[in-house]
Amino acid sequence: MRRNKIFVLFTLFLLTVLHGSTVIGESKFPIHLTDNTDEIKVHNYMKILEDPDKSLSIEDILWTDIRNYFEKSTGGIPNHGYTSSVYWVEVTVYNDSSKRNWLLEIDNPAMDYISLFFPNNGGFDERLTGDLHPFNHRDVEHRSFIYHMQFPPGEATVFYLRFETEGAMQLPLSLWDPHAFIKKVQVEYSLLGIFYGIAFVMALYNLFLYFSLRYNSYLFYVIFIVSNFFIHVSFTGSAYQYLWPDTPWWNNRSIVFFMSISNITAFLFAKSFLSLNKYTPRFNLAFNYLIVFSLCITILLFFSYSMALNLIVVSSFINVIVIFVAAFICYQRGYHPARYFLLAWTISIVGTAISLGADAGVIPVTFFTKYAWQMTSAVEFVLFSFALADKINVMRKEKEQAEAQKDKINQRLQEMNDKLEEKVKERTGKLEKANIELEKANEQLRKWEKSRKQLLSNISHELGTPITFLQGYVQSVRTGIIEGNDPKYLQSVENKIQLLDRLIQDLFDLSKFQTGTMRLNITMVDLRKWMNEIYTRFEMDVPKKNITFHAPVMDLPKESQRGFIYIDQERMDQVFTNLIYNAMKFTDSGGEISIYVKAVKKDTKDSNVDFDGEVMIEVKDTGRGIKQVDLPYVFDRFYKGINTRDNSGSGLGLAITQEIIHYHKGEIWVDSKEGEGTSFYFSLPISFE
Repeated sequence: MRRNKIFVLFTLFLLTVLHGSTVIGESKFPIHLTDNTDEIKVHNYMKILEDPDKSLSIEDILWTDIRNYFEKSTGGIPNHGYTSSVYWVEVTVYNDSSKRNWLLEIDNPAMDYISLFFPNNGGFDERLTGDLHPFNHRDVEHRSFIYHMQFPPGEATVFYLRFETEGAMQLPLSLWDPHAFIKKVQVEYSLLGIFYGIAFVMALYNLFLYFSLRYNSYLFYVIFIVSNFFIHVSFTGSAYQYLWPDTPWWNNRSIVFFMSISNITAFLFAKSFLSLNKYTPRFNLAFNYLIVFSLCITILLFFSYSMALNLIVVSSFINVIVIFVAAFICYQRGYHPARYFLLAWTISIVGTAISLGADAGVIPVTFFTKYAWQMTSAVEFVLFSFALADKINVMRKEKEQAEAQKDKINQRLQEMNDKLEEKVKERTGKLEKANIELEKANEQLRKWEKSRKQLLSNISHELGTPITFLQGYVQSVRTGIIEGNDPKYLQSVENKIQLLDRLIQDLFDLSKFQTGTMRLNITMVDLRKWMNEIYTRFEMDVPKKNITFHAPVMDLPKESQRGFIYIDQERMDQVFTNLIYNAMKFTDSGGEISIYVKAVKKDTKDSNVDFDGEVMIEVKDTGRGIKQVDLPYVFDRFYKGINTRDNSGSGLGLAITQEIIHYHKGEIWVDSKEGEGTSFYFSLPISFE
């Protein structure tokens, strides 16, 4: 009965559309999809309806008088802050492209319930998602909510979305071409990886310092970094995707839980680092109460999520202000290490204020306002490390002051000794005993001084780049300076560091190619001579894998003796290196690798032709081949194929190869059949003699 009712209502709705031709006309900003469309911000064109009492259904929405209450979205991403209302969204899409399949992204991983109502056979199908649904129920396994959408070419489609959440009601909707979405995800996860890498390195580095110094501030700081890390992975949906995909109840509460833990460790870190019991005992006591309050929020979370959420949002902003005031007071009272702490906490206040303001709907939601807390956290992590290092410097100065005071005491004791020597002989024994005790004290002080200098020297050395330390440690283990427990693990660490170096260089080259800043040293090269040089270069390496490497087969026009190409030979050698080593990697023992060269002349009657013809070069192997599903993406950055077992490369070699060929006004393509082998072809302009 419900399905029949929807069908009747939708039929009335279609009659209204056909009669007045007003459905699309009502929207001044319809979404037009073309073959050139990569992304459209749906929130700039959609209509929104607030449902305060959560009483409306899709049947109600389809009535014309209800639809008239929808208001056009303006001013960027709709942001209604923390609200108990349900929000409906109406979207009209006209598909003026030849593509049917698109992706709808809702970039708010904390949204509790989302219902998509999509027209189908005269009715509407309802598709549910949200962070309170199991992760494996999603159309696409992604940290945000992604719907597969099918829009018939040449037709307009109207669909509806229903949103309900206890978190921030933000509605960032985008329609994506699937290929463009893949590229966006690659960049997105690269940025997330940078933040996660900074957090991991800073946590590991400061944990090492804690075990070296046994200074509690380092331990509290490590826990603070880890809790903030989990806030971020929960906030972005990465935790639900990779850490706890089968526990929606916990995922919905994880952000508040880790925010509470972060507040607690922030107070503990501030208490220890700022020495509040010494410089401001009242704040030290207040911090104890605030720690208890945060613990209460953590317990309350398991009984009332909405109340805990409201309390943690308010308390988080209050907490950063309170800690800032305490640090400022300590600095005013002469505690100089508080300067870096103040700077870091000021940045934290700015980032927290911007993010909370965006969540509450006070300021517009943009990429910067949404992720301001994460970006400022990365800076904050580094500055807190500077603050801890500054405190070590203060400890060193205090040691020097203690040494100066010791010298004064020694001088005074010496004067007392001189006077005591003039005393009566019966007190000589007591004076000698006092001198012996004094010498023991001096010896102990010298030992302490030596120990402190050694400690400061070690800390100064370890304050270098953590990655350099890790690489040096690995190299030390391999050379036998340090005894290692697991050589395979250490070798893996060093390999990954080397891979990172290659990746950075490849990214640098690829960036220069794609921005047009790469400088090439173009020279005229004899094609036949160059092919012989290529063969000579690899004829020793390829057979080592028991692979037959054939000499290049040349096919030049009969009337031409020599062919010349204008290339940067070093870069073109890099092309052959990438293609031949790829062939070696995926060709088993007993296989073959061949190079075929075919040159053809062009019609010289065309006055716009700068070259006599074109040469096509084929690098062919009899290896495993490439899956058909992977062929369209082999030249994409970081693409290594589905279920491939070889992940040793950076995933950039073929992308760089393609850019080099394009720079030489050529083209490159691939032909492969799984189990039969692969042929990479590229063409270059050529002149004949």
